[in-house]
Amino acid sequence: MTSFGLHTVGRQRRLPLIVCLFLFLNLFPLISIAQLDLIQRVSNGKQELSDDFSSYGFISPATRYTAFKYQRGFMAGLQGGWHVTNRLTIGAGIYRLITEVELGETTDDAGAITPLLLNFNYQGFLLEYSIGQFKSYRLFATAMMGKGSAEFGDNTESADYRQDDFYLVEPGFKIELNPWPNIALGLGLNYRYVLGSELVGLKDPHLRDISSLVELRFEDFDYWFSQ
Repeated sequence: MTSFGLHTVGRQRRLPLIVCLFLFLNLFPLISIAQLDLIQRVSNGKQELSDDFSSYGFISPATRYTAFKYQRGFMAGLQGGWHVTNRLTIGAGIYRLITEVELGETTDDAGAITPLLLNFNYQGFLLEYSIGQFKSYRLFATAMMGKGSAEFGDNTESADYRQDDFYLVEPGFKIELNPWPNIALGLGLNYRYVLGSELVGLKDPHLRDISSLVELRFEDFDYWFSQ
């Protein structure tokens, strides 16, 4: 009979209070001050769009370096969206784990050992708010909110696979540079907060961790696709 086990690498970490504050301080300003950035009141009582700004879209391939239960790996993703104002950006993104992350192993009746590899992906809505511009770069508060799935099993997709869905909130900060016209290079740091995973041996805290972000953003569709 096939047996199933997981490596116990260190003790399970709990979400500290500072991370809860981090979630609140990122999400609350993004939601509350977005309305203030869309319009500004002028002395005659009318409302006008803030700043002389033309909204435009973007698409960006991205990669994240992160950890799952202390095992590190890379995720690849694609983001797209719209710059609503010169500060507020809304969009969506999708990410998938692209490197092997071994979380355990199975042993069959013959004693053969097969590694259990994690499959992990998520997608959701993206919010960004520009905190300010400093010389040649801009600083953004970011948040991604969505849903994903995790499963682990052997690399032949046998019945040893376990799968479950979860909800995700991923706040963070990003520095954005513009080295070329209509191309932005983003470097960020996020905390992935997962809630709802009920996998045996792979609970929410095992899927929560800090991730670094590198993205290359192609901005203004008219620039790239117009004649």
